[in-house]
Amino acid sequence: MHEPAELFSEVEKVSPGFGRVLADHLNDYGELLAHVLMADLLRYVGSHLDAAEDSPAVRTEVQAILAVLDDGMVSGNDPTVNAIAVSFCEHIDTEPFFFRLRPLLELGLQRRIRSFNARLTSACS
Repeated sequence: MHEPAELFSEVEKVSPGFGRVLADHLNDYGELLAHVLMADLLRYVGSHLDAAEDSPAVRTEVQAILAVLDDGMVSGNDPTVNAIAVSFCEHIDTEPFFFRLRPLLELGLQRRIRSFNARLTSACS
């Protein structure tokens, strides 16, 4: 996967319910706006975390989405990596659901979040 469209297609494969979010996005904007849709994906993942605690199937789905994003950090082109980094990872630790999401994050996403927080801490010092 290299392009944002390919990444979102992979997300839809592992999480068919995201197809409705993707379809609504394309209907609303007439094109794929990677950063806007990535923010929608973050909200989508967050909305599934309560169910993931009680349902192994939903937990597996959330983990599969995160694995696709992690792979996108490695194999995506610059626009794909940028959309994940900026619109999914940055400030994710301020989301009310982050404490439930954190244990599910793949290594690449964890690194991106730590890198952002380190830069932010350095800039504020």
